[in-house]
Amino acid sequence: MSRQQIRFKNLKNTTKLFRDFIYKEESLSRWLHTDFRKAESCRETMRRLLDVDYRRNRLADILTDQNREFGASEKVFENIEKMRNENALCSVTGHQVGLLGGQMMIFYKALTAIKSAEKLTNELNHPVVPLFWMATDDHDLDEVDHIHLPVKDGSLQKIVYEPTQPISNIPMSHVQLDGNIRIFLDEVHSALDESEFKDDLLDNLSRCHADGEMIFTAFAKCFQRWFGDYGVIVVNPADPQLREMSKEIFKKEITGAMEVRSAIGKSNESLKQVGYHLQVIRDNAYTNLFVNKGIRTRVEFAGGQFVIEGETDSMTEEALLSRVDSSPDLFSPNVLLRPIVQSKLFPTILYAGGPAEIAYFSQISGLFDFFGVVPPIVRPRISATIIEPRYRRFIERHDIEISRLATRDDREMYLTEIMKARFPDGMNESMEQIQRRIAGALEDLRHLVEYDGNLVRTLDKTVRKIDYEINEFKGKVFKAFKKEQDELSRKFRMCAEQLFPEQSLQERHYSFVYFASKYGPGIVNTLYTELDIDEVEHQMVYL
Repeated sequence: MSRQQIRFKNLKNTTKLFRDFIYKEESLSRWLHTDFRKAESCRETMRRLLDVDYRRNRLADILTDQNREFGASEKVFENIEKMRNENALCSVTGHQVGLLGGQMMIFYKALTAIKSAEKLTNELNHPVVPLFWMATDDHDLDEVDHIHLPVKDGSLQKIVYEPTQPISNIPMSHVQLDGNIRIFLDEVHSALDESEFKDDLLDNLSRCHADGEMIFTAFAKCFQRWFGDYGVIVVNPADPQLREMSKEIFKKEITGAMEVRSAIGKSNESLKQVGYHLQVIRDNAYTNLFVNKGIRTRVEFAGGQFVIEGETDSMTEEALLSRVDSSPDLFSPNVLLRPIVQSKLFPTILYAGGPAEIAYFSQISGLFDFFGVVPPIVRPRISATIIEPRYRRFIERHDIEISRLATRDDREMYLTEIMKARFPDGMNESMEQIQRRIAGALEDLRHLVEYDGNLVRTLDKTVRKIDYEINEFKGKVFKAFKKEQDELSRKFRMCAEQLFPEQSLQERHYSFVYFASKYGPGIVNTLYTELDIDEVEHQMVYL
């Protein structure tokens, strides 16, 4: 295998904030106070974390129970015990709980957490373990109820799980799969090409995604099948025991609502002043808390009173605090408060995220001090595209510049350049010259036979036949070239669609199931081996 990369600055949809984060050291230091490139940042963060009491025994008990339910390996339980007994720190990442394990970028997040943990363990001479935070508080089923698989022409087929009863605004911690999951799995089976791995894979996935299974436990069981041997601890933050341990953050969000609002506002304003975008546009009428009342609803704060969305009566700060004390399991953080809860619960030395997560970490820079938690080092997750053998051969044969395939406009211009360059120089002109020379020679012959009208008529007939045959030959030459070019165009567009489906990165669309079915479960180890934790650009993995 070989390794290539695409520079993010050459991808048109890369934000200014993410470009600066990657290419300009300390450009985000006003908002992200540590630098993932610097060993000193790691040592200082470790020192601060080891001074904090993380209630490790209770955490280890909760994580043991959760991961036992998820079918975790012994390596996972060894890492949990390192948290309990060896003051291990955590290399954390997280994502929504997608069906069948979700998109490829989830796997790259997990590999970043794994490789970061290994690297930090060696550099700090202190145990660091990988941890995956399942976003079970998310309540948008339509974002995770489907997978994408490529079809013959390189385009994507979307396969959707449609529950018997519509589900809306219900956190994933409370969504249960029903019998229609069987229909979804059958469609996936039909869509995947036959291979030696397909049936075993779908059999395992069917056991994880059984009728009556919670969607998050289905995800966790899949995840542990892929990554259990690497010791990744999977966390369900909606666990009532973890909610109980989080309630001090919830209460401070309530008592300090104005200070939190002000801190986020200051960060937002400073980000906008230098031309950065805001990843999360927050309505100042609301706190950073949700309440689960069967559906997930926001908590409004105005005029010193709180109102839970959907309720008519307002309540005092004391009344809302009382609710948190009595039922912390009903409360959950929004995306801006989640990193605070995460770092409150776990000794998080590093968080691996994509461009969106790095952006909203920048928006909450002032909250870590306010809530009294240690901010993690934020680093970009691994970003990659898998190139299958037939596309690898095409790219190498035609010396394709991969970065020029990202958008349809760019790729069509590039294809035109390639086709023009392939047409033999002067072919059309050379054939015209040959045809003129033959015509001239026949005209000379005419002068020699002018004395005999029959010979002249025979010669004219011969000239017409020769001219016809030459034109036919010219047509066949250009037809053959066009056929070759049509085949080149077809393969070119298929290649572009696999690398940049729907004009975005492959990792945001392709389901891991596609590669696992085609190349077997060993694909996980292939990616682990090939992907470079120190590379911040978008990597190419050639199979």
